[in-house]
Amino acid sequence: MEKNNKIQQLSNPKNKKIMRINKDLADAIMMVSFIVLVLVGTTTFDNEVTKNVTMGSLGVITVAMLVLRVIGSRQKEEEEAF
Repeated sequence: MEKNNKIQQLSNPKNKKIMRINKDLADAIMMVSFIVLVLVGTTTFDNEVTKNVTMGSLGVITVAMLVLRVIGSRQKEEEEAF
């Protein structure tokens, strides 16, 4: 009988844990990646391909953190609504 209760609790959508996004962590990573992006952009490189790949990857990280920050703020709004 106890096993059936555990199965019902696991299958109940109210008991599902939602992954929360830490807004402060997303902000910190976004700021650091943006600062490094500016530093890499103003530095002269021997190989232009290396510079472009580095700037592209840092740009992707910055945009991803911006998206995660927006998602995190929406999650917080939904929590406050309930």
